[in-house]
Order: sequence, then C-alpha cells, then structure tokens
Amino acid sequence: MEQDYTKVEPQIEKEFQKIESEIKDNKKDPDVELITRHIELEEVYQAFEKIGAVSREVIDIAMAIAYSSLKSDLADVPLWGVLVGPPSSMKTELVKALRGLSHIYYLDTLTSNPFSSGYVAPKGRKSYDLLDELDNKCLVIRDMTTLFSLNEETVKKLLGELVAIYDEEFAKFSPTRGLKSYKAKFSLLGCITPAALNKHRRYIDMIGARFLFIRLPELTSERERKGFGIAWQSEKRKGLIKYAREIMYSYITQIDGKNPILLPEDVNIQEILNGLAVLVSRGRGTVLTKQQSFKDDEGKDRTYYEVEDVQVEEPWRALLQLRGLSRYLAIVRGKETVTTDEMKTLAEIGLSTMPVDRAEAVQQLFKQLNTRPSLTSKELQALLPHRSHRTFQRLFKELEALKMVDAYKEPDGPPNQPWHWFLREDIQNALTKAYGIENMPQVEEEVKELPPPNLFDATETPNDRTVENTF
Repeated sequence: MEQDYTKVEPQIEKEFQKIESEIKDNKKDPDVELITRHIELEEVYQAFEKIGAVSREVIDIAMAIAYSSLKSDLADVPLWGVLVGPPSSMKTELVKALRGLSHIYYLDTLTSNPFSSGYVAPKGRKSYDLLDELDNKCLVIRDMTTLFSLNEETVKKLLGELVAIYDEEFAKFSPTRGLKSYKAKFSLLGCITPAALNKHRRYIDMIGARFLFIRLPELTSERERKGFGIAWQSEKRKGLIKYAREIMYSYITQIDGKNPILLPEDVNIQEILNGLAVLVSRGRGTVLTKQQSFKDDEGKDRTYYEVEDVQVEEPWRALLQLRGLSRYLAIVRGKETVTTDEMKTLAEIGLSTMPVDRAEAVQQLFKQLNTRPSLTSKELQALLPHRSHRTFQRLFKELEALKMVDAYKEPDGPPNQPWHWFLREDIQNALTKAYGIENMPQVEEEVKELPPPNLFDATETPNDRTVENTF
C-alpha cells in the first residue's frame, strides 16, 4: 500500500528546516539524528534524488550490504561490494550516508598495510590492527581508488591478504610481533573508479574473486538535466545531503528494530540463483591468450589469438554471495521472501561483476535475441564502435573458452566466412529467467540497421575454429 504523503510532507518539511537551522548556526557537520517516525523506502529514494542522480537499485544494494552485518545469519559468506563509477557519480554521498550507524566502520581510504602490520608501538603504547576492530561490522571505504593507485606489488600484496581475510580467519607472522591470528567476519562496501579497477582486474580474478562489483549506470539525458538543476541549488545542498543521511540511517535502524524473518526461496528462485551463479563464476574467470601469426596464400601476415590457459571458479561461492545479497535486498525492500525483483537486480550485478568488455558483448548478444540470435565480431563492433574489431575477435575467443558463447558457420556459405557468435543455452536461460520475459532488455539498435555482413571478413587458418584472424 502506498503511503499518504499529504500526512508526511509537513513532518518532512519540519525535519528539513531543523537541519537548515543547524547548518546556519555554523555547525559544519552536525551529528546525524535518528528520525523516530515510520519511514517508507520511497522517502529514502526521494531524499537522494534531491541531491544527485543515483539509481534506486544502487541505493538498495548499499543498504543491503550495510544491513547484512546486523543480521549476518542470512548469508553464509560475507558480502563485499564495490561501487564502480567515474568521479562525481554520487558514490561518496551514498556511502557517507551510512556513517551514523553504530556497526559501520568508516574509512576515507586504506594504508598499504592496514589489516595486520608488523609495527611495534613504543613502550607503554598499543599497536592497532584494523582486523581487531571489524568483527560483525561493515567496513565502508570511501575511496579505494587511492589504494589501487599504489605500486603494483603493494596492491597485489593487499589483495592477497583480502582473499585470506574473506574466509573469516587470518594468521600472519612478522619478526617484530611473532604470530598474530584474527577471526573476523565483516561486510565491505567500497568505491572506486573504473580506471583504477581495470589496472588490477585480471589479478583480482586470478587469485579468486571475493568482490561483487556494482557498476553505476551511465547518466541518461533526463538524469543529466536533473543533475544540472540540482547543482544550481547549492544553497540547499548541504542540508539536503544531511537529510538524506538521516533518512537512510533511520530507515536501516527501523528495519533492524523489526527483526524481519524471510520465508524460504521457492524452487523457481533457486533455479534462477543457480543460473546466475554460473554466469558470475564464468564471467569473472581468467583466460590467458597469446597472439600468433602466419602467412596466408598471398604471403600476407595474419595474426590470431590462441587460448593458452583458462581458470574458472566453481559456482558455489558465487551462489552464496548472490543468495545472501538477494535476501538482504528483499528485507530492505520490505518483502517477506526473495522475489523476481531481486533476481533482476542480481542479473545486473552479475553482468557488472565481470570485466566491462565481456559484459558489453554478453549484453548485446542478449539484447539482440528477439531480432537475431547471433552476431559476427564486425557486427558487434558496429554496435559498440568504441572498441575495435580485433578486440572483439579476441574477446569472443575468451568468452568461448569460458563456456559463455558458441559459434557456427552457415552450411552453404563460402569457406572463409566469419563465425556467427551466440550465447550458450545455459547463459541465455539464466539471463532470460532472471529478467523475466516481460522485462527482457529492449534492443537499442537493431541489427537490421547495420551494413550487410561481409562474409569475407575472416580468412581460414590452419586451426580454423580454435583461432580467428585479425586484419
């Protein structure tokens, strides 16, 4: 039932006037106060939409991860999520809104050795390790970009430690402090820019993924217009930000006070979660390719990519991550059980958790299902012109090695025709079931508008299917 806002609006106005008064009284960052009246989720959305353009699903995800530390029995593994977006994309405002909660451990960034160091404090003083502070907390890191911009060896060392820490136990020996052991289960919510993440993405997937990445959607023209309008209301922005923080803080506190209980997932939801777990585990797998070359019949040099090694995790961890997150999303949304709404959100997370070039290819193949079941690498490049034809040829080989796509050639076509790539049945079914038939993404640019496919855009190689040429 929708809330009657004619009764609530006067109260909201009164609450906001109080905040403005505090700011005018030179309180630079007045404490966030608990709003004791009943708060609807729609109020949280509206509060954030007044300070910037942010997706409602991203708001839900942030609150779900934050709440998971308060009721950790619904997830078998910790929820670690990272918001990925360019600067000024509302990441900071969103995570700062969680600071008022008692179980939030908020940091602006991390040092190069934060969790357990070998530092020994001078006599009479105590050495502090971050892991000692985090059990049953939610670690919020406002800026992971700074950390990921450190030298490569430092970042790899920290990521390696995080892999062990995720399993809730961590032991480390140092010459100065000896053996130190920790037990800590905590959720994590961080923010990073795409450029910083891409520098280390392959290594993150290689050592075993523990993060779910949530790429913030690009601004639509309408959201951009609204964003400019908000930016010109700077005299009210500080008050609006504080009010958004108070609304989110109060809403999560309200949820926790109700001690919500969820009904078990039905068989349909279980099947969708299983399919999405396969999508995530394959999508963030590691594929090592090597460029090879040969001379064709005309003596011209031709190059292609050969898969050297493939590493794909089993889907069990991904299933536990997605199942846990779906449950907390359902609670945040006021549901009694996990529904297909949560599955649609998880499908978006599943796509954004894989590297962006893979996600783009999978999304385009899925969007074209209603008009054409397959695409050549040149047709995909026409849809995504910011990447080269050569990139998509290599990319399709990666996706094939990960068992996400397959290919065929026309039976009566010329011998040097290109491969036609399509989603494997299990991947296609996972996305179709998660989105629901009525919610399938619409085609943004129909294939029929593309130039006629050139059946001579590839040359046969000695290995044929296992390799594909680039020009």
